Amino acid sequence: MLLLIKAHEKRNEQDQILKAIQILLSKRANDAEALTLQGRAYLSKSRQLSPAESKRQKLPSLGLESLKKALEADPKYVPAYEEIAKIYDRKDKPNFYELRLVYQDMIEKIGPKHEFFAKLCKIDFLDGVNDPAIESCNKAIQLDDSSPDSHVYLGLVYRQIGENEKGIKILKEAAKKFPKSLFALESYAKSMSEEKNFIEAFKFYEQCLLLNKQTETCLVGAGVAASELQKFEKSLNYLKLACDISYKNAVVVRRIASQLKTSKLASWLVKFENLANTCSGGR
Repeated sequence: MLLLIKAHEKRNEQDQILKAIQILLSKRANDAEALTLQGRAYLSKSRQLSPAESKRQKLPSLGLESLKKALEADPKYVPAYEEIAKIYDRKDKPNFYELRLVYQDMIEKIGPKHEFFAKLCKIDFLDGVNDPAIESCNKAIQLDDSSPDSHVYLGLVYRQIGENEKGIKILKEAAKKFPKSLFALESYAKSMSEEKNFIEAFKFYEQCLLLNKQTETCLVGAGVAASELQKFEKSLNYLKLACDISYKNAVVVRRIASQLKTSKLASWLVKFENLANTCSGGR
C-alpha cells in the first residue's frame, strides 16, 4: 500500500493519496510513515488551491494534525519533524519561534545531532537572538567541524553584536578553510567591502566567481570592489554580467557613474552611464 501511495505522490495525485492512506490507517492507525504522508498530502493539496478554498477545507490544519499524530506514534520520526518545519519555514515570512521549537524538540527526543544545532544556529542568527545563536553555532561546530555554514553564521553573529574584529577573524578562517563554499567566500568578501578593504574583498569575490560565475551578489561585489581599486575594465565586465541577471543592478552602476563625475575619467564615465541605461532598459 505504501508503494502505491508513493507512486501517487510522484504523480502529484493528492486525492488518490488521501484515499489510499485512509484505507491503510483503518488497519494501522498509528503508522508514523502513513500519517506523515497524509499530512504532506493535505499540505500539497492546500498549495494547489486558493488560500480561501484551502482554509475552507481546513487543509493546513488537517496537515499539521496528521503530522503531530505521526510524532505521537513515533516521537523520533524525523520526516514528520521535517514536514512541520516546512510549514513554518516560509520564504516570505518564516516563523522563527515555531521553527526553533521544532528543532529543540528534535534535540530533546532524538538527540544532539549536528544538523539540528546547525538549523538552530541559522534560525537564531536570522531572528537576531544572538546569545542562543552563539551557543547553537558553537555546538554545531563542536559536533561537526566540516560544515561551513555554522562557522559563517557564528562570524556574522559576532559582527551583529559589535564584536567586529572577532567576527571578521572567524569569517576569514571560514573562507580559507572552506574554499568551495560560496556562502563562506561571499560573507567574508562582503565584510571586507564593508570595512573598505577592497583589495581583500575583490580577491574573495573573484574566488566566489571561480566556483560559480553566475553568482549575482559576487558579480556585483566584485564590480564595486574593482571600481574602488580603479580596475574599471574588470568592474564594467562584472557589472555587465550582473545586469544580464537583473536590471535592478543598474542602481549600482549608476552609483559608480555618479562617483566618476567628480573624476577626470570621462571615457569611463560614458561607459558606465551607457551600461546603466542598457541595464535598466528604460525603467
